[in-house]
Amino acid sequence: MKTITFLTAILLVAPLAAQVPDQGGESRIQAHGEFTRPRQVIIGQNQGNDIKDQANNQVGFGFRFMGEFPGTNDWYYELGGKLESSSKFDNKPVAANGNTDTTNVKFKYSYWTLGGARLWSLAPGLSLGAHLEVRGESLRATGDFVTGNNPNAQAVDSSATYVRPWARVSLDYSFKATRFSPFIGFDVAAALLKASQDKAVSVAQFDDNTLKSQAPQVAVSVYLGLKF
Repeated sequence: MKTITFLTAILLVAPLAAQVPDQGGESRIQAHGEFTRPRQVIIGQNQGNDIKDQANNQVGFGFRFMGEFPGTNDWYYELGGKLESSSKFDNKPVAANGNTDTTNVKFKYSYWTLGGARLWSLAPGLSLGAHLEVRGESLRATGDFVTGNNPNAQAVDSSATYVRPWARVSLDYSFKATRFSPFIGFDVAAALLKASQDKAVSVAQFDDNTLKSQAPQVAVSVYLGLKF
């Protein structure tokens, strides 16, 4: 499912949830800005040494919806996603050996997510959350690069989907004690699985495993939301 479609569904579901007769269950909708850094990848070798590359830092934006499970206290289901963010690789060629120049290649990243959470009240308005979720991550490398002394640019357009579990810890503060209240917070998330690159792969031949090995392993975000 495309991330934009998933986020559109969230925005449609949340207002409808607010109209459901009150049965004591709390709902939350929030927008977040997320910081990630794709992992390093080996794109070749020179005189027995690995030539490594890595896309730069990324900031992306997304939405989450949380609903309290019926008949429970402080246990929630969650769904959400992050819009596509991108950053360029930063490997520049060294004149002496003609390494691959990837500064015009972009790594693009987005995801949808589904999971559950438990929230604890630490103080009036202050909540600590533990979240376990599955993320369907979309990974793509696209752009032009130059190899060695070849002046002709080559194109790359490779993509992969990575479905894996993530754990997340959140801390937020609500401005009012009432049911309808805005809140702000931040969270830190870590992937519980990661792919490993088993061989050097040229940019032109980025395969499924190579793209997965570049997927971010940690994410930090800040968010603003409304509980109702």
